[in-house]
Amino acid sequence: LCFEQAGGIPEFTDNDAGITVPYLDLEAMADAILRLQQDPSLKKRLGDRAKEKLAQYTDGPSIVSELMAYFES
Repeated sequence: LCFEQAGGIPEFTDNDAGITVPYLDLEAMADAILRLQQDPSLKKRLGDRAKEKLAQYTDGPSIVSELMAYFES
């Protein structure tokens, strides 16, 4: 779940890995939360897709190595 214009997350979710609602629209955010609560299959499908997309971009050990190299220099 994220707000539009919220620092890159809407681009990541891209309507297949989460739900994006209008910026600072708390009612829409609450509705999205309830929608996921009431539809476990949707929550699982979006979550699984988000996990797949994240794995395409990075993996934990690589990020740690990159951060360590950055801060050691």
